[in-house]
Order: sequence, then C-alpha cells, then structure tokens
Amino acid sequence: DVAWLFIDSDKVYAAIEPSDKQMLSYWRRHKGEIKKLVPIKAATTKSSTQPKSLPTTTATTTPSTKPNNKPKFREVVITRYSQAKPQIYQILKQQGTEIKISELIALLQKRLTEFSKQANPYPAVVKSMLQPADKLLNRRISTMPFASADLKTVINQLGEVTGIKIVYPIGKYEKFTIDSDVSIQTSGWKNITLAKALELIGNQIGLPPFKWVCCDGFPEVLFPTEPINLFPISSGRSGLVSFEEIAKDEILGHSYINVKLHGRHGGDIISIASTAKVFSSRRSNRTPLIEIGADYGLAMYVIDHRRGRLLWRLIDAQPSHIPEQLTAEIRREVVRDIKIIHGFKKALKTAKELVEKINKGKTTLEKIANSYKKSLTKTGFFTRKRFDPTFKRIVWSYVPEVGVNVHFIEKAFSLVPDDPDKPATDKPATVVELYRQHKVMLIQRIGYEPVKREVFDQFGASLVASLTMMTRWREQVLQWFLAENVARRVGYIPKFSR
Repeated sequence: DVAWLFIDSDKVYAAIEPSDKQMLSYWRRHKGEIKKLVPIKAATTKSSTQPKSLPTTTATTTPSTKPNNKPKFREVVITRYSQAKPQIYQILKQQGTEIKISELIALLQKRLTEFSKQANPYPAVVKSMLQPADKLLNRRISTMPFASADLKTVINQLGEVTGIKIVYPIGKYEKFTIDSDVSIQTSGWKNITLAKALELIGNQIGLPPFKWVCCDGFPEVLFPTEPINLFPISSGRSGLVSFEEIAKDEILGHSYINVKLHGRHGGDIISIASTAKVFSSRRSNRTPLIEIGADYGLAMYVIDHRRGRLLWRLIDAQPSHIPEQLTAEIRREVVRDIKIIHGFKKALKTAKELVEKINKGKTTLEKIANSYKKSLTKTGFFTRKRFDPTFKRIVWSYVPEVGVNVHFIEKAFSLVPDDPDKPATDKPATVVELYRQHKVMLIQRIGYEPVKREVFDQFGASLVASLTMMTRWREQVLQWFLAENVARRVGYIPKFSR
C-alpha cells in the first residue's frame, strides 16, 4: 500500500516564464557559446553518362560502394541576440523548471514533517499547497492594445498587463480541445478584472467556467483546477495491491532512482519496497531501504508520458502466505494466476513462431499487428546507455512504451548488424519476455545508425559546453556562500579580529 506525491514536470514547465532581463543577461554571459546547425551545401558534380532509365539505388546496394559518412550540418555561433532569443528562452525555461522542481521537493518534504503524525499526510500536504486566487483575479485591465487576436496572444498580453503568469490550457484534453489560434474579440475590454477577462475568453471558446487557484512556491501564477486540472502537484494512494498492479500504474510503475543506498542500487519502487523487513523471509541478505510507515527519503524520477518527481510512503505491506481457507476472492486470484501462467506460455510459443516467419520473409510485423488487433509502436532511435547529467553517471536508456528495461535493451541490441560499416538491408526480429508486465513483445530492427566520428565530436562539444556552464554556475554559488562574501554583502563587522 503506497501513498505518493507527484510533481508534474510538464505542468511546472508551463508555469515558468523567463523575463526579458533574464534572457538578455544570459546572452551577455554566454555570448559565443550559443550555436545553431546549418546545412552544408553539397559540392556540385558533373552529370553522369549513365542512362536515366537505370535505377538510382544500384550504387547504394553495391557491396564495394562505401556509405557517405560526410556530415550534412555544421555548427555556427549565433552572433545576434534576436536570433538567439528563442533558444535562450527554451534554455532558461528548462533550467527554471529544474530549479523550481528542486525547490518544490524541499518545500513538500518540509510540509510532510509538519503532517507527519497522519498515517497518510500526502492529501493534507497537497491541500496546504493550494491557495485562493482572488487577489490575482481582481487585478484590473484598463484596455487591450488590439481589438482581436489569437488565444495565445491574448493570454500573453493579459500576463504582461497584470504581471501574472496564466497557465491557460491549450491543446487536447480528455473532454476539451482548445486551439491556440482561435480568434478572441477584446474590443470591449475596458477597466475589467482579470477574472472577467478569463470568463469572456471561456464564453467565446464555449468552455464552462474555470476554477483558478494559486500554488505555494509559484508567486504571481494562476493554475486552473476545474474542469481541466493543471495544478502541478497531486497525491494518490494505491491501496493494498500486488507488485504487478504497482508495475502497471502510470506513475508508480514508471518511477526510478539512479543512486546507491546502503551499497545497493535503488532501482524502482518495487525493488525498494521489497527490501522492507516484512519481506525478509524472501531476501534475508538485503539491507532494508524502507520500512512500513516510513517515507522514502529521495525524490524518484517518473519517466513516461507522465514525467516528473515522486515522493512516497510505504503505508502497509503483507508478504505472500498460505491462507487459512480458500475464499471466493482468493479463488479468483488463483484462477487468474493460473490463466496468466498458461497464457504467457502460449503467447511466448506463438511469438516465437511469428518471429521465425518474419525472419524468413513470409510475413511482416505490420500484418501480424493487424491480424491480432495489436498496437504497433515505433520507438525511434535510442542508445543502449546515456549520460545522466543530474547524477553524473552512465545509466540505461529509457525506451518509449517500455521504460527503463535492461532485458529489452539487451534483446534490441542483439539485432545490430555484425558489420556496422556495411549498409544494413535486413530487418531481423526477436521476442522479448516482460514477465513482470505479463507481456510478450515482438520487436524488429527497422533502423540502425552506428556511432560516427562527426556525431561523437558534435555531442562531445555540446557536453563540454554544458559541463563548462555547470562548473561556472557551481563556482559562482560557492563564491556567493563564502563566509567573507556573505559578511561583505550584509555589512557584518566582527567584534574581535584575529
């Protein structure tokens, strides 16, 4: 039984608005470091005497022909602030999001100590973060500089006039689709409150009235909570469920931590919770990382379509045991488990047969998906491992629709060509068994790009630039908190000098 607090990074990102002053300051400090990729013009060559009727793919399939490894782009330093401004905006917005999330984690952990006597303090903590928005909504708008504009422009203008960041829902949601380009009439808006302006916008779009709130830690920011909830913090509780149900949860099942605690790797919630003393009979040699009634001290990362950070508490846990009597509920669980075991074996056998047909060219993955009415997902390119800038270490990559799964990645990379220098024409397939999710997956390599020197140099330069900026920031923080610098800023004069 797990209770949790979730900080949604996308909702925090929407609430961050870098100012012109911040962007200009960043430009002055990092001028010469901001770059863009520009295409390299191909050298013109004389037309070939080869007849036009011959297929153009002949050269690429000839074994003696080497692939073209020349870079298609080159890095150019941006010399104008106006050109660099969009990139600076994104950089500062992302940096601001990371800083704000760190501040929220510290604030939430402090609130948890205030409500620590409650068995599940998390709903109370979220409620304490909610603040009324009446003061902000009552700010007045004298006039608008235009008679009509698109929704995004109107919201931005309202923010400039009032000095408030309005997190207005734009895009597709469960019950509504709000287009940023829809036209909003503002000609009659004179000396009205922000609340009235937002109401008029909703009426023109055809939306029900929104409920607006503020959040501790976000000064001068408005969040909607009804009928669309963009409040950045939420809480929940799993109830007493199996590890399998935890793994399927859209938040708990995709949370990870990449640090070592007591000499062991943290991993996901299941691996951490299973070290509790209540499960000691299963793994007596494990050092407990958490106990019943305790909060896990570190904020975990949630990586999937819901992204953010997670704080959680192990409310209760019960080890598996032989029941005294076979109740109706236990009977249903037993029948379900037996079906899963036999179903998994049958699915695995079928998958192996289908993979054999794919590799022999008798069918395709698309045809199999259509025949069995299954979803077909394309992951895009991913690496075996990646550098995590937060923890400064190499970690396993996240794969869309799969998560961080070492078994899947190892199976996927078993399909790489034997010779990466030769163009790969085959598309081999294999089977991946995901026992915890009760899934058998058919995967097929549809593309492969070996690491090339120019790509290595490009990412290497980017990494060096990022680490350089990070080092400078740390040096500035160190200098800021040095005792003599603090004393100089506050005008402190020691009573006795050594």
